[in-house]
Amino acid sequence: MKNQTVTIRAILSITTALMLVGLLAPLVFADDPTSPQQLIDQLSARKFIQRETATLELIDRGTSVIPLLEKNIPKQNYEGLTRSIHILVQLSLQVKTARFGPSNGAKQTLDVLAQSTDNRIARRAATALNRINKIREEEALAEFRKLGGWIERVYTRIGPNSKYVIRMYLNTSWRGTEEDLYLLTWITTAEELLIEGIDLSGNWMPIIGKMRNLESLVLKRCKLEDQLFSEVRHLKQLANLDLRYCPITNTGLQHLTSMTQLLYVKLYGTLGTKDVAEMIRQGAQADVDYRQGAFLGVGCRQPPGPCYIESVQDGTAADKGGLLVGDIVTGFDDRKVESFLDLRKIISDYAAGEKSVVHILRLGSPHTSRIDKVNQDELQVSFAEHAGGVLVTDVKTTCPLYLAGLRKGHIVSTMNLAEVHTPKELLDQYKLAEKGPVQMVYYTMSKKMGIAVEFGEWD
Repeated sequence: MKNQTVTIRAILSITTALMLVGLLAPLVFADDPTSPQQLIDQLSARKFIQRETATLELIDRGTSVIPLLEKNIPKQNYEGLTRSIHILVQLSLQVKTARFGPSNGAKQTLDVLAQSTDNRIARRAATALNRINKIREEEALAEFRKLGGWIERVYTRIGPNSKYVIRMYLNTSWRGTEEDLYLLTWITTAEELLIEGIDLSGNWMPIIGKMRNLESLVLKRCKLEDQLFSEVRHLKQLANLDLRYCPITNTGLQHLTSMTQLLYVKLYGTLGTKDVAEMIRQGAQADVDYRQGAFLGVGCRQPPGPCYIESVQDGTAADKGGLLVGDIVTGFDDRKVESFLDLRKIISDYAAGEKSVVHILRLGSPHTSRIDKVNQDELQVSFAEHAGGVLVTDVKTTCPLYLAGLRKGHIVSTMNLAEVHTPKELLDQYKLAEKGPVQMVYYTMSKKMGIAVEFGEWD
């Protein structure tokens, strides 16, 4: 009997213990963390307290939740999407080390989402990136300058117009690592990026492709591969592209044909051909300036009128060859030049380092004289067209022009304060002049010359 009593007590003790375990189990495990997936699902829950608790908990768990959070974003409702983006913003701002580089996984995820084909996701991610950039941009600018980059406000051409823009400039003084390149994506106020003399292999172009607000990209003498160059397709705001002496072939340049946002493309000294330049012109509907890369270094008067040199840059092919202000370009090797447009077109077919002969007409010193006009009598003078103006072929000694100093062989460039290029223009200007003194500018001599030049490169 005693043994039976002990057995019953033992059974009761075990039963009581099991019951207590069952009652206490919820309390013991009440602090167990909910799984990340459950928390992410609760971001779209109907109850506010569940959504808020899940949001705070996911932020507390840190960057480990990012991959799963990104995966679930397409399935979230409006509230869940908004909170998911908010979590990514907070996680991005919490990063203290390498905050501008690829280890900032939250920022990189937002970059990806901003390119989503789902507009509701792309819009919210882009807005979030702008918020983050405003907070971090000043810090990024300071770091960028510290590593050898320049920030400047310049007046430059963007598409068909010129305007003031914020330009980022990098050259061989850049001391940053590949991870430091991510600074570029944080400086969103910059509208133009100019890079000169840098090897752009590695991660350069993929990072440049993330500069969503970039309107102008200028690459000078940069080593660049065709495949990496394709990253420019991601620059949806890019209107101006300037490539100078970069070894990009037709394969790389063909990526530009689908970039319909482009307005102006400059291709100087690349490995591309005229054919691909025309493809870009037709496909992107952009203004394409294609040249082999030769640079002469003169500024000339715009058409109509002859190719009159108005300026010569120091140290250029024109300066070294001996071209002077006032020279009139009449030919290039065996090709005729009648205007500055002809000159530009011919030079575009030459590469830097090639040699040519520039044919010019060099006028003597200009003479200014006043004609005493007393009536509208016909002038006793004969003219012919001339590159420098109007050539006097014959003039009577009784002609007012003769009395003013004009002789056979002289070249009239201005009559009545107006430039003249034909005999008709000269006579018309004389007839329009009031009685009294009429100003005339002429040259007493001209000399045809051939100037040998070796082309340089564009700056």
